[in-house]
Amino acid sequence: MSTKGIHAESNNFFRYLYETHGPGGFITIKLTLTAVLLIAVFIIYRQSNGGSYWMTTGWLVALCMGGIMAITANLQAVMGLAHMGPTDIILLYFILTILFIQAGDLIDRKKPIFLFNKLHSILPWNHCT
Repeated sequence: MSTKGIHAESNNFFRYLYETHGPGGFITIKLTLTAVLLIAVFIIYRQSNGGSYWMTTGWLVALCMGGIMAITANLQAVMGLAHMGPTDIILLYFILTILFIQAGDLIDRKKPIFLFNKLHSILPWNHCT
């Protein structure tokens, strides 16, 4: 924001924080929110007694991918290149979050998507005598 100005931040709340508290307050709030999210995931995992390992891992992977997309878009914007808009990144992040959490939940519940034990009866070469 120091090179592009205050309007480089698309989120009005974070723009206000940057205007009132400067870059230090802005970074502090973002780090605090990230820590709160990570603590929430840790609490969910601990309360499930390890039963939601892949679900929480899926959410963390989606969070990392969303962060990487945002960082890439910010770097491309600073360099003057075409970049994804914040709305597109947030939408893609929500889609990834739903997809990875559901996949992790399926793995955690140990319900296979395909029943491989019945696969031998479906395959045509298993019926040859």
